[in-house]
Amino acid sequence: MRTGFALRAPLAFRPADRRSIPDPGAHRSRHGGAERKACAVRLQAGSGVGPPREHNLLHRPVGAALNGLIPIIVWCSVIVIAALAALVHINRLRFQERVRSDARKRLSSPAPAREVDPLAAQDLPPPVQRYLLLAVRERTRSVRTVRLRHGGRFRARPEGSWLPIRGEQYFACDPPGFLWWGRVRSGPGVWLDARDQVTDGRGSLVVRLESTITVVDATGPGVDQGEMLRLLGEMVWFPTAFLDDRFVTWEELDERSARATLRQQDREVRAGFHFRRDGLPRMVTAQRYRDTRSGPVLTPWSGRFDDYRLVDGLMVPLQVEARWHLESGDWPYAQFKVERIEYDREDAF
Repeated sequence: MRTGFALRAPLAFRPADRRSIPDPGAHRSRHGGAERKACAVRLQAGSGVGPPREHNLLHRPVGAALNGLIPIIVWCSVIVIAALAALVHINRLRFQERVRSDARKRLSSPAPAREVDPLAAQDLPPPVQRYLLLAVRERTRSVRTVRLRHGGRFRARPEGSWLPIRGEQYFACDPPGFLWWGRVRSGPGVWLDARDQVTDGRGSLVVRLESTITVVDATGPGVDQGEMLRLLGEMVWFPTAFLDDRFVTWEELDERSARATLRQQDREVRAGFHFRRDGLPRMVTAQRYRDTRSGPVLTPWSGRFDDYRLVDGLMVPLQVEARWHLESGDWPYAQFKVERIEYDREDAF
């Protein structure tokens, strides 16, 4: 029947039946396939073709993921840098405000001014008499407070480069004390803030990088001595204090030199003042503690004064320099130029 033939015809092409039928080209086909495979291997080896296409596809998602992460990493970096810059700016403002707050406390409610008696200098050594008659000749009352601004340069090591510095300083005169704030530019966008002070014979020094990272935080007897010597030398900016024997006493060294002693609470320091031919101070000298890696070391120190001007009835220097005298030679480390100095003000700049 036709129907039965139609049902059996497909069975002639089943795989089992095909294997049972000899194929004259089978031998040739098998050898040809092997040759084609060998040729493909040789082509791949000779032409440097990489791994199969399917293998490269496995790595595409990783590369795409990395490309997607790059913008995220960039934005995160920008956010971190902006946050750090904001933190530094905030700390800078806080440091400045803290200094000015301390300055306002120091300047507010100063002790009443005392009458300046020219005859009081008669009991002092001759070089000190000549100096004070020149320095306070137009002043009738003692200075109560001082505030000044300065520029200049500073270097932290004998062989170091000079760096620009700007600072503010505030003095109370009864009892004598000061607060100084300076900023040193050590590179583009990089600065060091320093705060130096002494009150009632107790000194301190704080230095911070970018107003944030504390580099120095020094106190102790060596710091007290150093800050009191600085105060004694810088009294040339308010010389009426040299007439107040509650704090300063004098003894003659020679016709152009005298030793001053500053006393505060249970502390005292001594320094020699050396005067020019015209009677004004040329230099102050002392043995001062210098901070070293092995600890504080007493070292010869000096401060030099120049460019005297008459300001509010006082003859005061507008240029000062401080230096250490080491065995290896002199080390000038600070040179300041006073740009503005005001007396008897009760507020910070």
